[in-house]
Amino acid sequence: MLAPTLKKYLRPARRYQQAHQLWPILTSWAAHGVIGRLQKVGIITYGEAATLMGYSPQAGRTLAEALGLINEYCKQKNVPRLNTIVVDFETGAPGIGIPKDYRETEEQMRKMVVKFDWFLYRQPTLRNIRDL
Repeated sequence: MLAPTLKKYLRPARRYQQAHQLWPILTSWAAHGVIGRLQKVGIITYGEAATLMGYSPQAGRTLAEALGLINEYCKQKNVPRLNTIVVDFETGAPGIGIPKDYRETEEQMRKMVVKFDWFLYRQPTLRNIRDL
């Protein structure tokens, strides 16, 4: 009996497909308190995220729209903004164009993301994200 064929994410991927691929990367990173290049628990750089998606680190510059979709989904579901753990390596801050539509500071929101039990909830579907 043949093993089932696994589907790969398409290249180039649409923004909603990138957001769907990023979700388990970010939730795992936050839930396990991974320490990345910036030596801070739960903080991942754009380059690290891109690398885990199978892209070059430089492709991290193209993730802003996908992270914006993750922000919008989290906002609609009233959960901590998962996108806030992704930061620029140089500045340690989210990139330009990432929405800041919450009351907490970025540091407070990141702490909420790391403390949140992401694995109790299902990952959004491609349709959930595409329809935002």
